[in-house]
Amino acid sequence: MLVFASFAIALRPSRFKILLARRIDMKLGLVLVLMLQVQNHAASTSVRLTEQERAALFVIQEEATDYALEARTDVCVQFDTRSKLRGSAVLDALQEKSFKFHDGSWCNHVPRGVTIFIETPQGTRSPSGPYEFVASIGDSDPIRLYGEHFATLLRKSKYVIKCESGSGPVLDSYEMLCCKKGSPQFGTSAH
Repeated sequence: MLVFASFAIALRPSRFKILLARRIDMKLGLVLVLMLQVQNHAASTSVRLTEQERAALFVIQEEATDYALEARTDVCVQFDTRSKLRGSAVLDALQEKSFKFHDGSWCNHVPRGVTIFIETPQGTRSPSGPYEFVASIGDSDPIRLYGEHFATLLRKSKYVIKCESGSGPVLDSYEMLCCKKGSPQFGTSAH
């Protein structure tokens, strides 16, 4: 009879076992929910850019690489107010690529650092490309250090970028407008 009683106890779950099973189920459910939230957050942080914004991102990376600005933390990126570029989206994409660049207002608030200014000339607003940009790099140290009224223009360049869906942006043409330092290679794709 003793064997029968222990067998009956094994078949009949105790209140403790039921509570323990419920707690484990709740914890597993919570872990699953947290994993899904982390996965959704990771998917949402990947910035979706338009083709024109991808082309602008390419230009900014070329300018930053040529002037060795990648590791600096005092670089601002500013966009022409006439452009239809979403500056915040491009900056987010730069930060995903480990650039620690700021919005142009950060450098304008107190003169500091280097500014990369991106403008889209009139007549180049085709949504399908190729995209034309004029990129200028200015150093605000003369304002900060010597009380000058204007920043020093370090370089001004004109880019034409082809950007087809499914492939990275490609440099179609490049023209140095001012202040040579280096020049990108034609036909190179995004970093």
